[in-house]
Amino acid sequence: MKRWIAILALLFVPSIFYAQGFGIGLQVGPQIPISDFGDAFDVGLGFNGIFEYAVSNQLAVNLTTGYHWWSESLQAEGSEATFRFSTIPIIAGFTFFFLPRGISPFAGLKLGAHIETESISVSDQGTELESKSETQTHFGITPEAGVLIPVARTLDVVFSAEYNHIFGTEGGIDITYFGINGGVLIHLGHH
Repeated sequence: MKRWIAILALLFVPSIFYAQGFGIGLQVGPQIPISDFGDAFDVGLGFNGIFEYAVSNQLAVNLTTGYHWWSESLQAEGSEATFRFSTIPIIAGFTFFFLPRGISPFAGLKLGAHIETESISVSDQGTELESKSETQTHFGITPEAGVLIPVARTLDVVFSAEYNHIFGTEGGIDITYFGINGGVLIHLGHH
């Protein structure tokens, strides 16, 4: 009897997974610092990996992680100082699609942790003199808006703009930046 239950479970669980509308996605794009953060760094680059669960045709919950980074160098008389800042967001939220089918604008909100690393390295005539790095974790909020464009039954192209606000980093300064991202969302279940 237990063997039959196990066989039925193995047959039934994938159909539940397929029927619920799970999806995975990848986005990439420029990360544009603003405010005090914009005074320290120019435009960076970021990647986001997304795991999504479609609750309905117009609402999805998601988990997003990624890697966003910036780098700046200052040079004077053979010496160079390189400043780097990176963050790994681990954030969860929801997305509301304004249209249930076809090309749809959307809005969403994500909350969670940002693992930040700040580093500086100083070199003279190509020889590294000093290097320091510090990692901290802070809370952040990310409102998002964009458009989803279906291109196949199981594939969507997604363009979005995110406003990332990370609270109380080093020295009590908040980090703020816009992410302008584009990528794909692959549906593992029905859509």
